[in-house]
Amino acid sequence: MTRVASADGVSVEALETGRRLLAMRCAGCHSLEPVANYTPREWKDNVRDMADRSGLNPEEEQQIVEYLSAARKSLDLELDPSSR
Repeated sequence: MTRVASADGVSVEALETGRRLLAMRCAGCHSLEPVANYTPREWKDNVRDMADRSGLNPEEEQQIVEYLSAARKSLDLELDPSSR
């Protein structure tokens, strides 16, 4: 995921913050969907839809989206090594 993050201009620290926020603010109320279930765009829409209910500010929302997007892109690279 580090390679995807640096290619997208996102720091590893920002991804870790997004991961922690996801665990604390999202998983506290419901189980999490597998990252492969949604594209990065769909994750962005899903997080936006839930942001008000979970009390996320715009920066926290962005950090979660960046984490989920990087996780999905990393998974795609693992599943299709030819896309590297």
